[in-house]
Amino acid sequence: ARRIPERVYIPIEPVQMMSGFSVEAILAAMGGTPQPLIEALKAGKIRGAVGVVGCNNPRIRQDFGHVTLTRRLIANDVLVLDTGCAAVAHAKAGLKMPAAAREAGPGLQEICGALGIPPVLHVGSCVDNVRIIMLAAALANTLGTDIADL
Repeated sequence: ARRIPERVYIPIEPVQMMSGFSVEAILAAMGGTPQPLIEALKAGKIRGAVGVVGCNNPRIRQDFGHVTLTRRLIANDVLVLDTGCAAVAHAKAGLKMPAAAREAGPGLQEICGALGIPPVLHVGSCVDNVRIIMLAAALANTLGTDIADL
């Protein structure tokens, strides 16, 4: 009764999403090594990869923060990995299907098309945030550097 309707979004119809991107699945899609991701970064096709995680902010419209930030990131060729509430927001916005690559910049769009993946990869629930760090560690190990130097 105290909810502000403009701040709540509950989809009327179910939405489709592609999920299940564990670190192992992401590496398997790249031939078992993060090298293709490293090459895409070096070539400038992908400008970076970020984790978008966390809960909604009750002071703004539901999902607005996550979806607005993520749309801007993918439009600028930044691959997004998400978990938890952020993943639900992205799914409701349609960002977790390969067709969402049309919202990505040209480089990320090319990579998503070649791999058949969405520009936003769901890596688990909120307690799985460590998977994002595990992927960063795989990149750092391949490059022979520390995560902080990526």
